[in-house]
Amino acid sequence: MAKHTIKNNNIRQKILAVVALAGLFASGLMVGLAFTKTKYVEKNVTSVPEKMVTETVADKTCEMVEKMLIPQLAQTEDSNIGNHEWNIRVYSNLIKYGCVENAQTYSELLEREKVLLDALHFDNTDNTSVCEKIETEMMNNICDGCSGAERHIDNAKIYSILAERGCKTNAQKYIDLAKQELSIARALEDDKFSQGETLDVVETYKRINMQAAAEEVFEKAKKLTNPAIDFILEVEKIINE
Repeated sequence: MAKHTIKNNNIRQKILAVVALAGLFASGLMVGLAFTKTKYVEKNVTSVPEKMVTETVADKTCEMVEKMLIPQLAQTEDSNIGNHEWNIRVYSNLIKYGCVENAQTYSELLEREKVLLDALHFDNTDNTSVCEKIETEMMNNICDGCSGAERHIDNAKIYSILAERGCKTNAQKYIDLAKQELSIARALEDDKFSQGETLDVVETYKRINMQAAAEEVFEKAKKLTNPAIDFILEVEKIINE
């Protein structure tokens, strides 16, 4: 009886040991699977969104740059040189910091601005602009409403210079104005000019291609003032040039 009991206890203990070992193995297997699943999930969940987030941020940044810079562009039809210089700077930043897919468009617009800028710089050095500036500056020296032969001679001299150096389209107008001023001066003095006035009148007539009038004034001066030989030679030089 005692032997039978001991035998049964041994069998029971062996069975319990096997069950316990099986349970331990199952528990270990479950823990291992859980750990492996966690690592897999962590690897796949953390790496993919990180790339997506980076790309999304970059896209939003370039779009934000474009939204801020494009409204700052000046009018392309404007002839203001400073506006085109500003646009070149804006397009340069758009190419550098804007969205990659728009870079080619910004490059083409940048080149267009450079062409317009070069054209405007050329226009500023055009002869027409220079002649207009000459006219503006010299017209400030004209004395309107002034009396006296000397003032009219001065005006005539300015108009004769404008006929030569002002805008070609206005040349005849300035010639006519110079003739008018000289006619007034001659009437006021009755052709009785001083030697200095005679020189100015003769020279002005020569500038506006009125050779005969220049010689007429000179001949009257010689008869009225009995000038020195040096004066005569000086006036003849002007007439004959």
